[in-house]
Amino acid sequence: MLFRSIHIQDLCDAIYQASQLKLPSTTFNLAFSKLISLDEIGKEVQTRLSENFLLIDKGERTSIRNPVSDKFYEYYNWKPSVDLSLGVQKIIQFYRAINHE
Repeated sequence: MLFRSIHIQDLCDAIYQASQLKLPSTTFNLAFSKLISLDEIGKEVQTRLSENFLLIDKGERTSIRNPVSDKFYEYYNWKPSVDLSLGVQKIIQFYRAINHE
């Protein structure tokens, strides 16, 4: 299964940038430009946690769209700054922090 995602930090940054400029009366999609597989995410998490686990992907097609964000990128001269590796790292840090409180 392949899908496009976007880290919440990038989503907030894009919304803020769009709010600072006059919006055209059009719809924009917003997602990471690269399709990412569940396997890629699993491997990144395993690397970051130094743990092995079984990840089962039944290969079913996703029911959500894979939006293309080129129009937003070009109009606002913007691109996501959080890639898969950094996004996984931030999520792990977040959960470790809240579990140690």
